[in-house]
Amino acid sequence: MLRAYRDAVLLRRRWGRILVAAYYLVAPMGCRIMARSPATVAGVRRMLCVVVTRCERSLCDRRSS
Repeated sequence: MLRAYRDAVLLRRRWGRILVAAYYLVAPMGCRIMARSPATVAGVRRMLCVVVTRCERSLCDRRSS
């Protein structure tokens, strides 16, 4: 779902491409932090559930328009 949203929405806009590039710069450090902290993983997982739900809704809205 996140890849579909990235491709359909983010990469088609300048601000989205900047956001994606920033993610790829920051993500390795975030993964190292999460590897040492199970509590952080749980929090990130909860946050991602919200993000994925919103991405799904956004893509569904785009398809039905």
